[in-house]
Amino acid sequence: ELVLGACPELSELRLNSNRIESLHPLGDLSAPCLNSLCVFDLESNKVSDMPAGLQGALPSLTTLLVANNNLPGLPPTFGEWTSLRAVSLHGNPWRQIRNALIQKGWPAVQEFLRTRVAEEPPL
Repeated sequence: ELVLGACPELSELRLNSNRIESLHPLGDLSAPCLNSLCVFDLESNKVSDMPAGLQGALPSLTTLLVANNNLPGLPPTFGEWTSLRAVSLHGNPWRQIRNALIQKGWPAVQEFLRTRVAEEPPL
């Protein structure tokens, strides 16, 4: 298990092409742990789920690279992730997001996710 809280000044984390299936071995992602992380590269792995609270753990993230994984969708809360500016999404088996929307870029996908947050009933 990689404990991300032990690396508070890390600005880039590149874990591409490592056959990663889950982010759970990265440690507790429920609280801010990588305040300086700007780039998180998970491209070309086997990730099938993105934790809904990831934006709380990575408050400064601007670039999320998740192309070529096994993601069927993204948490609707990603639509409210204000620091996120660029996200690579192609090459995933999307069920939640149409490819035509993905081709329009992250701002269009983010707006779609934002509308999904509004539709979710409160817990």
